[in-house]
Amino acid sequence: MNKDLETHQLPGTNIFIDNFYKPVSDKGHSYVLSHFHGDHYGRLSERWDAVIHCSHLTARLASTSLGVSPSLLVPHGL
Repeated sequence: MNKDLETHQLPGTNIFIDNFYKPVSDKGHSYVLSHFHGDHYGRLSERWDAVIHCSHLTARLASTSLGVSPSLLVPHGL
């Protein structure tokens, strides 16, 4: 996956998809984790501090495997 920031931003928005190459978020941005593969979650860890929209399965894996706070994970039915 290309790590260029612009390839992960929805044009004209502050919504970023699979852009977890920094250990913490940029304030004011919204984040989406499309699925639980290492090239998509990057450096996501317990230090992450912003809401992430994802599937129910991805939320569970991000919490149990990476230590992301469940309070920051917003699971959506797909």
